[in-house]
Amino acid sequence: MIGGEAAELLLRGAAVGALIVWAIGFATSRANRSLRAAGSLFCLAAIGFALNEDPVARSAIGPVTYPLWLLSVAAAGYFWLLVVTLFEDRKLSGRDFLVPLVLSLSGVAAFLSPAAARPPLWVCHHLMEVAIAGHAMAVIARSWRDDLVEARRRLRGPVMAAVTAFVLIWAALELLRLAVHGGPDFGVWVAGALAVMTIAAAASFLDMRAVLFGAAARPMSPDTTATEEADPFADLRQRIETLMHEDEIWRREGLTVATLADAAKVPEYRLRAFINDDLGHRNFSAFVNQRRIEAAKLALADPGRARETIAAIAFELGFGSLGPFNRAFREAAAMTPTEFRAEATRKHPAES
Repeated sequence: MIGGEAAELLLRGAAVGALIVWAIGFATSRANRSLRAAGSLFCLAAIGFALNEDPVARSAIGPVTYPLWLLSVAAAGYFWLLVVTLFEDRKLSGRDFLVPLVLSLSGVAAFLSPAAARPPLWVCHHLMEVAIAGHAMAVIARSWRDDLVEARRRLRGPVMAAVTAFVLIWAALELLRLAVHGGPDFGVWVAGALAVMTIAAAASFLDMRAVLFGAAARPMSPDTTATEEADPFADLRQRIETLMHEDEIWRREGLTVATLADAAKVPEYRLRAFINDDLGHRNFSAFVNQRRIEAAKLALADPGRARETIAAIAFELGFGSLGPFNRAFREAAAMTPTEFRAEATRKHPAES
């Protein structure tokens, strides 16, 4: 028994060490503020989970256990924040933090409730964790085709899917333990899985950090001076400029990397490399939406189109629904399309 406890403590210590390295990697990276915040919070939540599950570690850290516990009960929520910022290049808003906040509140409610009410409340909490982890997995899967950063495409399967699987398995074990009134102690197995995955994740992250947080996007310009001899993308750049500027292929709903590659008559991998390496875009949607949002601003500021609905403008520009258009516009302009139109109207009252 003593050997098992010592092994569990050692494994949890290894996991905490890897998470600290991971957190330092985020703090010293070139990532944007949202990704640094999401990564740091996830590492702290995972450290809290690793320490608070072990009585010896919990007593060793003393009062620090309380804020770490509050973070740990929302670990699945912070993992979700990390996924959407890393794989969807999303800038976090206050609404995004509602996900971990709800988990924290449900954990506090379960902890403070009478003994008879705790099991069903913890069941609800773990089911929410499963749902959030499942959605994170869906985000990882659905944005794979859109991703232009090759290192990040490789990172999806072996690391993030493993972390998601850990969240799902751990929640299932907790539900099992509640169902059988305590049940077996899976502490050593959970600690071992946590140590393996955090060490693997930290190693992969540090190895790929330079390319995961690449340069910001550079606007496409037809005024390029690179010669074809010095520029391997010279011919492809001309084809893409024609398709984007003259043919306005970006207006096509459901435009994908494969569709654009077929129109440009180039292999898909070469088009991905061009958009990422030469134009600086990290995902295909950002590349296309840059052009769409520019056109949207012109349409919304045009007094002659004041009676057109925002939805009609969004559909005209290739968006399949209003939600993605509103989100893309807000990220680009730091305001909603409605607010942008109202401000444009105030600036040109005589023309509206």
